[in-house]
Amino acid sequence: FMSEALRGVIGYLITEVGYNRLEAIHHSENIASGRVMLHAGMLHEGKLRDYRMNNTGALVDCDMYSILSREINRKE
Repeated sequence: FMSEALRGVIGYLITEVGYNRLEAIHHSENIASGRVMLHAGMLHEGKLRDYRMNNTGALVDCDMYSILSREINRKE
């Protein structure tokens, strides 16, 4: 359900609001979040090392995903 919801948000932000590029990140250890982004049509751009602090104060790596307006038609 999350991938479908994310696809709807992406479609709205690109077609109705006019964004050209959308980005999202998640902690690298949370693999399920990455799968949601991939299933919604986003592409993995890379790993951001020691990018954010987690709730214990430790720096963690994050993965970045993005999608461009020209890519949403090829995903539907």
